[in-house]
Amino acid sequence: MNTLPLVLRGASKIGWYEGSGFFVIMSILNYKWSQVGVYDIYDKSIAAILTGLLAAAGAAYWKSNDKPTALTLATVAILQGLGVRNGWYHRSF
Repeated sequence: MNTLPLVLRGASKIGWYEGSGFFVIMSILNYKWSQVGVYDIYDKSIAAILTGLLAAAGAAYWKSNDKPTALTLATVAILQGLGVRNGWYHRSF
């Protein structure tokens, strides 16, 4: 890390903190969904974007030859997609 130029070192550290915060926020949201379901267009949109983001990040890691991280993100994307699909709340009219 210390061999990186200052700007890249700062960007890497900031990105790590942003990513960690993102995972905490998404964990809380996933916990909420596990309790109340995914039932409105906003929750479904967030879940779909999250699944796509995880899949795209996994593909980017795969391209950069970081296979373990890529496979982890691909697994999480699949689980996220299945969880959202099974958690959809269907209203009876």
